[in-house]
Amino acid sequence: AGRLPIRFNRNPYYVKEKLRFMPKKGFTQMFKNMTSNKKIKILLNTDFFKIRKKIKFKYFMIYTGEPDKYFDYKYGKLDWRSLIFKFQNYKKDYIQKCVQYNYPNNYKFTRSVEIKHVTKQKSNYTVISKEYPTSNGDPYYPISNKKNIKLFEKYKKLILKENKNNVFFEGRLANYKYFNTDEVIESALLLFRKLKKKYK
Repeated sequence: AGRLPIRFNRNPYYVKEKLRFMPKKGFTQMFKNMTSNKKIKILLNTDFFKIRKKIKFKYFMIYTGEPDKYFDYKYGKLDWRSLIFKFQNYKKDYIQKCVQYNYPNNYKFTRSVEIKHVTKQKSNYTVISKEYPTSNGDPYYPISNKKNIKLFEKYKKLILKENKNNVFFEGRLANYKYFNTDEVIESALLLFRKLKKKYK
């Protein structure tokens, strides 16, 4: 609930920042631009932990996965909330009056999203995605209760030791912290500047 702004006016925006933009051609194109360098090799459908011992790096490695898994659950497992997405197509311009409706109490799904409000694409059809919380599946949201915060503090000490081995942890999973998209990009850029300065 701390992420949600409470307003007593008709301001329709979710965030308070003055600049509110999406990448012009979407996030897919943004990532394509970021990884188009010939020096970058991408392995799809590859388990990091199966190739971990084969990875050799000249300067540093950046790990973006779960910290407890990286350390082979030495202190136990961190808890995560996952999501199941269900999509519905409609032959209509719009179904909702805005991009997102939240359903905190009376439904099995927690929100419905009509992304067309954000992308502004022109189509006679629209898609609604409904999100159902689950404890199984890919880790999406860290569960920040006393038990997990205490557990992550133990892993944090191991992370600091790994920094000395030139392995750096970055992102929502690795930091066991919820980041908005703009925040995670800013955090990644700060790490990049730090590493660029260190390794010249």
